[in-house]
Amino acid sequence: MTKVKQVLEYIRQNPIATNKEIANNLKIEEGTVKVSIHRLKKSGCIKKDEYGEYLILKEVDQLGASKREIYTTMIDVYLEDFIDTNSYNQRVEIGKMILKILEML
Repeated sequence: MTKVKQVLEYIRQNPIATNKEIANNLKIEEGTVKVSIHRLKKSGCIKKDEYGEYLILKEVDQLGASKREIYTTMIDVYLEDFIDTNSYNQRVEIGKMILKILEML
């Protein structure tokens, strides 16, 4: 089972789960959870309601993507984090992660 599908199944059972909770319980990195959730939202599989609960809109058919698409999604997620944080140190760390990903493209 792919990480995206694992995240989807966890959300199905725990619709108010946080990224950190999902990562801890599935024993995967929190960044992987963020990217998986981003992909699930972008593909229309899930969304959050006004109460912060995840709703499953459709099943994952095939979320296969090229490495380039995956890296682009990761950069999008990290850019959102970069914009959302006010901490200089966190921005530096996020910037380093973005640069590492860009080197892989």
